[in-house]
Amino acid sequence: MATRGISSRLPLWAKSTLQHSSTPLPRPAPSPALALALAPALAVRCYATQPPQTVILPEETESPRSATSPAVPSTVTPTTAPLPSSSTPVPPLAPEPVPTIEPSPLLTRVQRPIGAFRGGLIGFLLGITTVGIWGYTHLLQDYMTASKALLESVQELHVSTDKMTTHIERIERVEKTVNELSKSSSTNDQIDTLRNEYRKLLEAEHLEVLALKSHVWGIEQDLQALSRNAATTVRI
Repeated sequence: MATRGISSRLPLWAKSTLQHSSTPLPRPAPSPALALALAPALAVRCYATQPPQTVILPEETESPRSATSPAVPSTVTPTTAPLPSSSTPVPPLAPEPVPTIEPSPLLTRVQRPIGAFRGGLIGFLLGITTVGIWGYTHLLQDYMTASKALLESVQELHVSTDKMTTHIERIERVEKTVNELSKSSSTNDQIDTLRNEYRKLLEAEHLEVLALKSHVWGIEQDLQALSRNAATTVRI
């Protein structure tokens, strides 16, 4: 089964290489590995008209691969086994000469130059990455400065709140003293009534002083009349 699969694949590949080799191209000389790879295909074509024979497959050996030659499969060497007893002996067939076949141009790798679109796309991506990295670093620095300023403002706010609490406590103390003074002090109406009463007392006292002066003056007149031996009424 292995020999049939190899024989079915190799002739097609050999035909394609022969067709491509008909056009003269400046190619390097064929490698010995390629010649060994094409030998089993040609041998199978030669022995197609002969009766079935046994084929012994050797162990796979790694062949050197060049940059332009394709992968070389394992070589298969058909060996002639003794034919069964028959009336006509079959003479051994000589192997056909291996033709010089150049590698197909389809198997060579064509290096195409990088196009303008691909280069522009790569440059655009590189520019975006560099700008993104620069923007990220700048944003990180701005974030650090903003965080420091925020921490400083929080500390200042804490100090200002402490000062406000002390001022509020002082204001509460002043309000308490004002309430106590307002309870103990009198109103303007009370002060007006007190003034009126005081004026009335002063007027009454003034009248009494005047009456007392008039009485003293009458006593003085009586004393003068007594001293003159004049009969007068005495005021007691």
